[in-house]
Amino acid sequence: MNACQSIDESLFRFLNAKVANPVFDVLMPFLSGNKLFIPAVVLVVLLLLWRGGTKGRVYVLMVAILLSLGDPLVCNQIKHHFQRPRPFVSLPDVRQPEAYKRNIPKSDKMVDAPQPAGVLRRTSYSFPSAHAFNWGALAMLTFIYYRRSWRFMVPLALAVAYSRIYNGVHYPSDVATGLLLGAAYTFSGVVALCAFWNSFGKKIFPYWHSRLPNLAQPQLEPDELPAQSVRDAQWVRLGYIVVAGLFIARLLYIASGTIQLSEDEAYQWLWSKHLALSYYSKPFGIAVAQWIGTQIWGDTELGVRFLSPLFAGILGVVFLRFLAGYADGRTAFFFILACAATPLLAGGSVLMMIDPLSVFFWTLAMLAAWRAITQDSTRWWVVTGVCMGCVFLCKYISPFQWASFALFFLLYPPARSQLRRPGPWLALGINLLATLPVILWNNQNGWITLTHLKERGSLEKAWHPTLKYFFEFAGGQLGLLNIVFAIAIFWAVVGFIRHDLKRRETESGVPLQLFLLSQGMVVMGFYTIYTFHSRVQLNWAASSVIPLFLFATLWWHRRWQAGSRAPVWILCLGLSLGLPLIVFAHNTDLVEKVFGKPFPGRIDPLHRLRGYDEMARLVSEQRTKLQGEGKPVFIIADHYSRTGELSFYLPEARPFVAGDSLIKMYREPQPKNAVWFWPGYTLTNRVGENAIYISENDEPKP
Repeated sequence: MNACQSIDESLFRFLNAKVANPVFDVLMPFLSGNKLFIPAVVLVVLLLLWRGGTKGRVYVLMVAILLSLGDPLVCNQIKHHFQRPRPFVSLPDVRQPEAYKRNIPKSDKMVDAPQPAGVLRRTSYSFPSAHAFNWGALAMLTFIYYRRSWRFMVPLALAVAYSRIYNGVHYPSDVATGLLLGAAYTFSGVVALCAFWNSFGKKIFPYWHSRLPNLAQPQLEPDELPAQSVRDAQWVRLGYIVVAGLFIARLLYIASGTIQLSEDEAYQWLWSKHLALSYYSKPFGIAVAQWIGTQIWGDTELGVRFLSPLFAGILGVVFLRFLAGYADGRTAFFFILACAATPLLAGGSVLMMIDPLSVFFWTLAMLAAWRAITQDSTRWWVVTGVCMGCVFLCKYISPFQWASFALFFLLYPPARSQLRRPGPWLALGINLLATLPVILWNNQNGWITLTHLKERGSLEKAWHPTLKYFFEFAGGQLGLLNIVFAIAIFWAVVGFIRHDLKRRETESGVPLQLFLLSQGMVVMGFYTIYTFHSRVQLNWAASSVIPLFLFATLWWHRRWQAGSRAPVWILCLGLSLGLPLIVFAHNTDLVEKVFGKPFPGRIDPLHRLRGYDEMARLVSEQRTKLQGEGKPVFIIADHYSRTGELSFYLPEARPFVAGDSLIKMYREPQPKNAVWFWPGYTLTNRVGENAIYISENDEPKP
């Protein structure tokens, strides 16, 4: 043991045990983490945004940028480089207060999982302290913008840093290095961001730079208002940066392994290994999409999901240009933020299932059709038909879009002139051509998809009207669409029908809003009514979300132009609620890290996206043991979802997914899933071999 380490441990023992007292036993666990911290932070942020002026808003922005990057890119990288064990792991008789042990954060726990070397695996290392790093960074940043803050922030940062030693999870050198490193990182970061702003901000955002030339001393200069087009261009450029940032962040998130493939994603990944004209329940679009992604990135989560963030990024660019033209650049920018704060849209930008694909092509078809109508363009009707054909090849909902067009033509007579031109009929013909692969496949397979859709929609059951499914569907939509934005959409629909619909032929902007409303309300209305018959899955109406969001955005934009402050409050409330919710939904482990208690397993939105690699590892271990008996060992899965997950996460099963699979299923008399059509997955007579049967445990999770 060298002299520095010996001094460090001696000082640790003194600060951890020698000065222990009942007051510190309560105070230090509280300083390390408590339930009041996040509400206090939210309150301070809201006050700074509301009453802090330019300085307060720039300060909040700098905190969001620097602290969100510092922990993962600086502190965490150093932790994993040095891999220093925590004191309670390396030293005997480390003292930890009872109040702390009752609520140990997950990052401070030790998991009983031996590694090959016999060393216990820890969820986090000791050097440097992340708490000290973040508080050192925050104290320095606050000092830069509010000079007198050192009187409060420095003692608080030191107290939090000491609490980490007192609680037995860090050495003195960990917290000292963390404090100094955090302060140095923040100071350097502010200098770098100011230099970047002075160099590139002047070129990209000339108007904003002229008003705010110094980020470190934010004070607005006199306003020389430029042309509206200049201001719009700057908002749109900022929107492009946000879209690019979200695209990169989503790719990194997918590649990080935080979540695994959902059951449908793994199942449809198998489809991409058995390309066909159609499948039991869906067209071939999702199989082709996953095939493209895995050809680029391999059979990984990133490969399976790659097109989802890519399509979300493309739509982001399309929305910026569309809304900048029909509203303004500021509205376009905040629309992008609102989409990012909406659970359904945020989830669809990461997961790769049929809905992200169908929503993408539905939206492109909708915007292409609007351009075809306004420009009287046959070319754009052809584009519409191609996009609608792609919609059908992803999900059987393109008839709903034709119904939406019909509703618009019915409500807006000037548009009916299009029906006397070839454009719409060409689009219809192209759409019908896209149905041929599905028709041919079903003709060869007894029209099994029609049977499936009938069973899926419960059409074979007698109708007993009920409100049970309506409230279930409505409540789910409120949550998936962000309750604030969902109420704003409903408000806009009612307001438009009551006050604007009768002016549809005379007032600028109303025809477009009517068109968008038609595109959204047909799908949403149909499934809302269908809830009186049977249960409707929440994602079935996904294609209506973007049209309704665009409609509500334009309607509220007009209210804002008329002097109403309601749109501002709706936006602020929706973003304040939605953005933190999206962050926690992407990694529910953060709930325990922030609040000290894990997210309840029963309602954890990620519980269906975790544990499959562990399941595959356990199956592989049992299979290896059975192989020791000298007999071949195969696996029987009770459901197609387990078949997909095991095929993806079990290394020895991967090479056989396209042929004689290691995973087998019982072959029922009639098809119930796509696996039924693949002979290599059928359980045949395997006398003399061993098998492992995999079934889901239906017991409720804690």
